[in-house]
Amino acid sequence: MDNKKNRIFDEKLTDEFVKDYPDSFSPSNTEYLKCKIRCYNMDDVKKINELLKTESIKFAQKKTIGNTESTDHVIEYNFNVMDFTNKGSSDIDAYHIVYITFMTNLDYIRTLITKEFTKVSSKLQRNALSIQINKPEVKRGYWITEPGLKIKYPIAVLSFNRANDRDGLTHKLLTKMKIQHNLFIEPQHEEMYKNWYDPEYCKLIVCPRNFSEDKMGSCRVRTYICEYFKSWFRVWMLDDNIKHYGRLQSGIKNKVEGHGIFSSVEEYIKQYNNVGLVSHNYWPFITEGSGRACIVKNGKCFSSILCPTDAVWKYKYEEDTLLSIEYIQKGMCNLCFNHVLYDKPTSGISKGGNQDSLYNNGGYKTKLEYLQCILKIMEIEGKLSFIDDKNSTDLCGCQSLKSKKYHHKMDYKVLKGKNNKLVKKLDHESVHQCKLKFMTYDEYSDKEE
Repeated sequence: MDNKKNRIFDEKLTDEFVKDYPDSFSPSNTEYLKCKIRCYNMDDVKKINELLKTESIKFAQKKTIGNTESTDHVIEYNFNVMDFTNKGSSDIDAYHIVYITFMTNLDYIRTLITKEFTKVSSKLQRNALSIQINKPEVKRGYWITEPGLKIKYPIAVLSFNRANDRDGLTHKLLTKMKIQHNLFIEPQHEEMYKNWYDPEYCKLIVCPRNFSEDKMGSCRVRTYICEYFKSWFRVWMLDDNIKHYGRLQSGIKNKVEGHGIFSSVEEYIKQYNNVGLVSHNYWPFITEGSGRACIVKNGKCFSSILCPTDAVWKYKYEEDTLLSIEYIQKGMCNLCFNHVLYDKPTSGISKGGNQDSLYNNGGYKTKLEYLQCILKIMEIEGKLSFIDDKNSTDLCGCQSLKSKKYHHKMDYKVLKGKNNKLVKKLDHESVHQCKLKFMTYDEYSDKEE
């Protein structure tokens, strides 16, 4: 949390720098260092004052518990299918000090604070140093969703050349949780999968042909899955390399298992008439300690998707991004849930997958350019509506990540449909509250044995 009330500037910084901040501070401006310090009691804040020779007590801002309602949006979204709160997260319950200085002071500040405090954790990302001082202990383990509401919609796992325990993670995870699912594969891999998969909770479905020969990514098999389950209103579509699901609660991420991963989402959306794509959010996108809303509305849904079976999958690359945008433009609401998160290896890490070629020989650049091109065509054809004078270039830019040079950066706020409202069904309320039990790692290991 960085704002005018909690910033402290090194006395050697120029008046121009202070005046222009935060515009003058960016990840590419490596001359400067931003120290984001979190303390959990006023005594530690006083020590920081002495070390940095500041009067930061008046700036060390601590959010009150009452403010959690404005950040988690539980009341606004009538989210009652699983307990969710930001109470206890570092963004809410910590004192925040933001000290801006020169990068040359990095080692000095680290040493200074480490000598003074016995319990310090720090993380450097480019030129931003995050420091936590005397952070309260956090219990680590598993949330187990207790038996209750059954999963309503069928679960389809799209798999390509991953008939092994190292890469075919979703099938192994669902089998471990005793969740029925369907594994969709191509005819060329049938023998391989028959010798590997576990049929106890899984039905192996061989597609009518090798869709990968079309060189159209996963859109062909996604279309086939929708047709296969056309008698259902929706179907879960999961990538085949999901290694675990997690639960976000009080700013803490712990693993979660059980039917509630899926049934809690199904129960929530049945209250509304205009829900488009639905998904769980991606584990690495959620930073522990941050105050997050229970739901992100009208953005991208991906990888762990609850999809209408009348969806039209037609794009070679970034098909989930483009379909998400199409639903927004139709006046629908996409919902990405933060109460349950999925985790999987970064794209291109797992072996196999029907997009192997995308991650070699400039594949990421190709995907980015394809996405930008399609969005430009949609704009020209009048299929995109923007606020003010924004356009497709504002919607999709490029950002350089540590793992890849070319990656799309979407700004859904420039779309007129970003503010689409959920339309409630008449006389319908969700009353199901998913029950959970927490187990430490030791308790969980004992159960497994």
